[in-house]
Amino acid sequence: AAARFGLGVALLRKGSAEQAMRLFEKASRDPVVGSRAGAEWVRSLYLAGREDEAFRRALDLVDRSPGVSEYHSALGFLWQTRGQNSRALEEYQKAAELEPRRLSTYFSIIVLCRAARDWPAAERWTRQALALDPNHPLLYQELAFALERLGDPGGAESARNEAARTYDAEVLHIQALRAIRAGRPADAEARLRQVVERNPRSSK
Repeated sequence: AAARFGLGVALLRKGSAEQAMRLFEKASRDPVVGSRAGAEWVRSLYLAGREDEAFRRALDLVDRSPGVSEYHSALGFLWQTRGQNSRALEEYQKAAELEPRRLSTYFSIIVLCRAARDWPAAERWTRQALALDPNHPLLYQELAFALERLGDPGGAESARNEAARTYDAEVLHIQALRAIRAGRPADAEARLRQVVERNPRSSK
């Protein structure tokens, strides 16, 4: 089942939604990867042009297993594609409550808060996401955007500085990995030292 799931993900990335859909359907019965496979089954149905079927499947999954975060995220995604942002937000929030450490859910919520111009909520959810990953440049950019709208230019400027600092560290880390693969350990070490200097919080 895990192999089917992995192959399904790879096929979906290549745009082969129909093939991926069949693999996810089979993998969804597995006790280990079943919930993730079920959610991806819903998404692959949608991407294969079978929107109504995807929606029925998502509603059924949530009804039968309301405690599975992935199913609420999948249903939220479908509500969002229909322009039903308030319903989408409700499902994403349920997903975050059930699995508070999945960062992608927070991004979905932040996008909808921003679309609704609900800046206090955007700030709140962004800060929660940063508690999970304090080294994410995009989250600092989102925080800066929300703080600007809330009339806090100083806070926004500080968030922008954090975005630049963490982004620079991310680029240096990528350069270090490339140096390692190229057999240049001294260059890699120098880059990693720069990562630590630029972002002492980096866990990488």
